[in-house]
Amino acid sequence: PTLAMRLATPLLSLVDSAVVGKFGTAAQLAALSPGTIACDSSAYVLTFLGIATTNLYATALAEGRRDEAAKVLNNSLALALICGIMLSLGIFFFAPAFLSSFTGSTSGDVLMGARQFAEIRALGTVAGIVTMVAQALCFGEKDAITPLFTVLLSFVINLVGALVLVSLLPSPIMAVAISTVVAQWAGAFYILHRVARQQRALEDQVVSVDSSWRTRNGFLRLTLPDLSALRDFLMFAGPGFFAL
Repeated sequence: PTLAMRLATPLLSLVDSAVVGKFGTAAQLAALSPGTIACDSSAYVLTFLGIATTNLYATALAEGRRDEAAKVLNNSLALALICGIMLSLGIFFFAPAFLSSFTGSTSGDVLMGARQFAEIRALGTVAGIVTMVAQALCFGEKDAITPLFTVLLSFVINLVGALVLVSLLPSPIMAVAISTVVAQWAGAFYILHRVARQQRALEDQVVSVDSSWRTRNGFLRLTLPDLSALRDFLMFAGPGFFAL
């Protein structure tokens, strides 16, 4: 299951390449490479969030500090949401300049396709980062099955969606980008449903829970970590960030 999680992004990219290679032109296929780099490689900068989340969450559970575990769950998802939004905006606004330097000014068709792909895929960046942190929370509870099903669900939706949309939309690049975004959000909602139940279970075991972040009506309620909690994240995340 852990291996499948690590293969999630390559599997989605594999579907994109296969569909564009089958139904698109050589220029469109060439555009996938820089477009994918702009989206997927930039997300690796935030991998430290998953590392910090697994460490803090698993440690709190192992030591029986259920209230602390609930706060880690809450804070990590809030950080993932904010960082994902910032990264998404960064890709949307700065990808054109990056892609121009990557493909060269003479590759007009390739640049246009890569830019279209990156701008659409930016809409799924938030889902990707939130899913990564949610998977880290599942691993902290020794649950590897939920992340596995999340990967499989995203893969199937991406494959079926790409094959359907490629016959409906004018560009295969647009089709695979949209199907990938839909697959990322579907996977995010699936695993967040599991994490919401996880949070409610933790809150039920805690005598005193801050009402400002208690789960209500089955939905996750997120708040930013305070300075102390943020420092704990950075203590685990710092070495991982520089290692990347």
